[in-house]
Amino acid sequence: MSPLDNVSRHLPGTLPGQDDPWRCPACGADQGGPLAQGCQACGSGKPGRKAPVVRAMTPRDFALQWCEEQTVSGDPLRGRPDRSLLVEAFLAGWRMGEQQAAQAQVMGLPPLSAETRTIVAALEMFLDRVLVEADPEEGYLTTAETQELISRLKRGGR
Repeated sequence: MSPLDNVSRHLPGTLPGQDDPWRCPACGADQGGPLAQGCQACGSGKPGRKAPVVRAMTPRDFALQWCEEQTVSGDPLRGRPDRSLLVEAFLAGWRMGEQQAAQAQVMGLPPLSAETRTIVAALEMFLDRVLVEADPEEGYLTTAETQELISRLKRGGR
């Protein structure tokens, strides 16, 4: 029993701070509930709770969840019978990436910087989307030269 409980028996109404309206400092919403329960709008100041244990996602779980999210959101995957093919393609890419990373470690190659990874990704997209249809007279590298440049960048060369 706190000293305030003793006082509240003798005073009419509620004590200051118990049910007075207040404004949340985090979101600015007006509140009418007890301060100890925190903001009803944003949850700021609520009593703590134990966070649920989350297991690590496998690549297959990730791909399946992504497909489900796309289906629910009304994306083009809705009703497509080849969703399992998309999952398998994702997993094949995942495995290939793991193999390449392991191979790079065995060969003693340094990890690529963010700039180099960005340039390699842009070159690969350029190779797939532009160079396939480009006229050789447009002044671009040939497909073979671009592939050689990509492999050189991946090896850490310039």
